[in-house]
This record gives sequence, structure tokens and C-alpha cells, in this order.
Amino acid sequence: SDLTRLFLEIWRTDDEKFNVYENDYRLGGKTVYGLANPNLVIDKIYDDLRNKKKVFITCERKKACEETSNNIKKKFPNANIIWITGDEERKQKYNEIFQDPNKELPLLFNGTSRINNGEFIGKKLDVLIVNSVMDTGFSIGKKEDIDNRFHSVYGLFDNYKLLYTGSMMRQALRRVRNADRYYVYINNAKNYIRNI
Repeated sequence: SDLTRLFLEIWRTDDEKFNVYENDYRLGGKTVYGLANPNLVIDKIYDDLRNKKKVFITCERKKACEETSNNIKKKFPNANIIWITGDEERKQKYNEIFQDPNKELPLLFNGTSRINNGEFIGKKLDVLIVNSVMDTGFSIGKKEDIDNRFHSVYGLFDNYKLLYTGSMMRQALRRVRNADRYYVYINNAKNYIRNI
């Protein structure tokens, strides 16, 4: 940001050198739709799954990943879901996604991934649920790849103890570059004046 550059210009000495990398990816005319409660999020996810859409969900709370997966499994017991938190065990199981998501996700979407000892061979991924473990610097999807992508992105920002900034939410939602629609639920949304 401009503030970062200003800080570096003011505080660095003459012999210090900094490399500044700027990620200028923009949502590009995409609208983020606000949903009034978490039940509406689940209902929209159910609609997407009925219509054979691929879904990406980012959750604020660690427990929300497993809870959301369990809720989806109640309605769609055959849905192929991966949920990942910062727990080392879960990160290791799905390490290939962290290493190169744009290589591994097409394999998962097509049922040819050997991830987690072949867990998904012959199964096509329907839903990927993550928490903030996949945040800054993590990019999923290429604009030109319309066959291997998530169709919808959902953000569940439901930690009542946290005041969310537009930057925090934008960072989490924009992990997926080429989705058709972006939805968000924000607990205590009435307290926000923001443009995410």
C-alpha cells in the first residue's frame, strides 16, 4: 500500500534496500452478496450442490470448518468435502493443495488426485472448506480456466469477538480468483460501514 511505501521511505537508512512486491489483483467487477444469517449461507450452498456447482468456503472460526462440513454431509451424504484448518495433521493430509493448488485442484475436480493416500481417486471434489490457514499469499484459480474452478465462494465471518475489516474479508474471499459469485455472512454486520 502507499502507507507501506511511505513508511519504508521515511525509516530506511541510505544503505538499506527493500524489495516491495505488490499484489494488484482486483475482484474485477464481482459483487460480494451479504447474507443476513448463517442459515441462508447453508441454504445457498445446498442450492449450489443440487446444481452440481463446486463450492469454496472460508470460515473465521477453526471449529466452523468441521461444523460446516458436517451440516453439508447431513443433507448431501455423498458430497466429497475437504476441510482444512491450521492443525498440522489436516495440513499434512492435504499438503498438495498448499504446495500447488492450481495443479492439485483440477485433479481433485476430475477424480484423479492421489492426495491423502488416494482418498479421492475416482471421487470429484465438491466442497473445499478452510479457515484463515489459507489467507495471505494463497491463490486459487486462473481466469482462463473455466472448467477446473469453484463456482461460488462463501465467507463465514461469525466470530462475535472480532471486528472484521474490509481488508481481512477481502483477503479471505479473493483466494479464489475465478468464481462466478461471492457471498458473505458477517456476525453483527450492522456495526459495519465498509466496502469489501
